Amino acid sequence: MYTTRSYGAIWPLLFGLLLTACDELKLEKTKTSLKNKETSSFFHPWTENGLSYGEDVSSYIPVYSGVYVSGGGKLNLAITLSVRNTDFSYPLLVKKVSYYNTAGQLIENYLKTPHLLEPMASTHFFVTQADARGGVGANFIVTWATDKRANAPIIEAVMAGSTGTQGMSFISSGREMKVSEKEEEK
Repeated sequence: MYTTRSYGAIWPLLFGLLLTACDELKLEKTKTSLKNKETSSFFHPWTENGLSYGEDVSSYIPVYSGVYVSGGGKLNLAITLSVRNTDFSYPLLVKKVSYYNTAGQLIENYLKTPHLLEPMASTHFFVTQADARGGVGANFIVTWATDKRANAPIIEAVMAGSTGTQGMSFISSGREMKVSEKEEEK
């Protein structure tokens, strides 16, 4: 038969495991920035260097800065927008990255100038879990161009969020769309 004393050595171990399992996710306390600050040898501002590009193409990427969960509560999600050049030979010209909220209002234009994404390289734009401005119907519009012979890019978003011991993540793929005159003016 077990006595209280035989469990004495187990309690500190169980208590330590419990504390470790319940560590709070530490989110950055810095101001939320939606802009990709990345300027590098593979994603850099475009200088007209004689390369010719075809017509502009826009991709629509549905994203969610929050989703409703059981009981009607809302879970905020972080968003990582990934733009991937799938061509081995030709750079991709990323002209615009625009973020819209559920009401269709522009929240942010990410690029002040077009950027070149080198062959087979990828870049990303991040929205923190604490930034819920987009809502459940948010979206990105990415406008890009490439040489006629090049592959189209893959543009996807990964949404992830957690609270307590619960978490979720999922992806959303971009779809080519017709560009309206209103979007071209922005």
